[in-house]
Parts: sequence; C-alpha cells; structure tokens
Amino acid sequence: MIAELLEPGNVVFGLSEDFSQAIERLCDHSRLPDLAVRFRSQKVDPSNEGYSYIGQGVAIPHLRIDQLPSAELILGISAKGISFNQHKVHIVLFLATPAEQPAQHLQLLQRVSSLLPGIRQELLRNAMPIGFSGLSLAPNSNPRCPPISI
Repeated sequence: MIAELLEPGNVVFGLSEDFSQAIERLCDHSRLPDLAVRFRSQKVDPSNEGYSYIGQGVAIPHLRIDQLPSAELILGISAKGISFNQHKVHIVLFLATPAEQPAQHLQLLQRVSSLLPGIRQELLRNAMPIGFSGLSLAPNSNPRCPPISI
C-alpha cells in the first residue's frame, strides 16, 4: 500500500531549490545512500524529464533499481513551487522500485499518478513541518483517496 511505503521520515517539506537540487534533497532521505547517483546515471532520452511531470503541479521522477529489496517513496512539498520543464511543481513524489518487478513499478506509478493530482491542494494546505494535519494516506481515511494496495 502507498501509505505503508511512504514513511514519515520520507516526507520533505519546504522544497525551494531548482528541480535537480530538489531531487538531491529527496534522495538524501532514502535508505539507499547512492540513490541520487543512480537516478542521475540512468539512461534517459531527451524527453524523459517531461515524462515525469503528470500535470496539476505534480511530478513523479521514478526509476527501477537492480536488487532493491522493496519499493521506496519519498514525498516532497513546495508551497512556492519549483520550476520544471516550463511548469511549476508543488508536489514531487520520488519512486524507486525493484528492477525485477516491472509490474509493481507500473502499478505504483499508475496509482500515484491518479491519486496525487486529486489531493494536491489538500497536501499543500495541510502539510506542516511536524507532519500532516488532518490528512492521511491510509485507505478509507479520506473520501477522495480510494483504498490503494499493491
């Protein structure tokens, strides 16, 4: 479940850097010490950065990593917004999944892509440095967040 994958220590508030610096800051919260290096070194095509932007101020950079024990999510929130490919991004969800589980990667990517735009305003309104006030990503805790499981 997405709520189980998003650990409290993996929520970063106050992103204000450019997008590449924001990615570095999110990766600093990973259990993988070299996540930023792996992300930068992935073979990308010129349009890949745009592929991570899903609209409505939400971007989901993602990659698959060989022998990663389990999926990892890191959420970043920027009230001011971060410039990214001529868009202003307020919510960044970094997704890393085991390379050996492409179906899980696609399933998580699809689910967070459909979930985040719908709760973007609520995340921005309720996100505080000490945690989320009145918002839970747990199933059935929010009528706009249908139960999500993997």
